[in-house]
Amino acid sequence: MYEIKNLQTKNFKPLDFFKSKTGDEHKIDNLKEFLKQPNHQEMLLDGIHLANQMQKLRGFLNNIYQNKIGKEITIVINSGYRCPAINNLVGGKVNSQHMKLQACDFYSPELENIKLIDIVKAIKEANFEVDQMLVEKTWIHFSCKMLNNRNMFGTYLNKKFTAI
Repeated sequence: MYEIKNLQTKNFKPLDFFKSKTGDEHKIDNLKEFLKQPNHQEMLLDGIHLANQMQKLRGFLNNIYQNKIGKEITIVINSGYRCPAINNLVGGKVNSQHMKLQACDFYSPELENIKLIDIVKAIKEANFEVDQMLVEKTWIHFSCKMLNNRNMFGTYLNKKFTAI
């Protein structure tokens, strides 16, 4: 049996994957809604994989950028799991990987002067396995599955995907 605490990694806390500004604004407890899902155990397994991949990604970004900018890189998750109500409120796709705990959107305050597309290109060039790594507005969408990742890299702007 998996528990929320299994999402813990060196630099990410379990609640990082459930916080939601939209949920807070609409008084929706995203974690509570997650635990109500009949398949939340299965989703937790995906989430553990996601958390571990995010930890690897953070390490990878530090290997590339830490010396260039002179400080450690942090990653802020601004959207991880989304319950159906939150997903609907933000206009997410009905089959969004966010609703499966397979995706999160993130940014790095330390990399604000680096173009997001350049970060995605660096990740692609390193053959980092992803399902999707997409620039969306001011953040990067990252998703991964345990099997059959599509390795899609690019942008998703104005509801249009452009591969890189």
